[in-house]
Amino acid sequence: MSEKLVPIKEIQQLLNTDLSGWHIEAWHELRLPVDERSSEQIGFFQDESLARTWGAGRGWYGSQAIVTKIFVLTQNGLNGYTLSGFSIELSPTDRFVEEVVESAKSKLTAEELHLINLT
Repeated sequence: MSEKLVPIKEIQQLLNTDLSGWHIEAWHELRLPVDERSSEQIGFFQDESLARTWGAGRGWYGSQAIVTKIFVLTQNGLNGYTLSGFSIELSPTDRFVEEVVESAKSKLTAEELHLINLT
């Protein structure tokens, strides 16, 4: 199974919509090492033991498969959208706005600052 990117348009359709009927499940991504640096995605499993058992010894030079727990937003338990699983927080806008303004002001001459009433 090759990796399939979801078009942004499909994800945008989920924004600000009622997600009744959708739920988050833990699945397991199975990847097989194909050389010393890269791996190939084989598929996604709900049963971690099945993924590990199937992938045992099937990688490059008999190496073990890589099984990673992922979180999936799904309606039917058969397909869905991956979620990062990382806890994130919105950046403080005020701090970034202040830095942008200061950077822009630093590029202006004293006369220009005076003309736009910033001095």
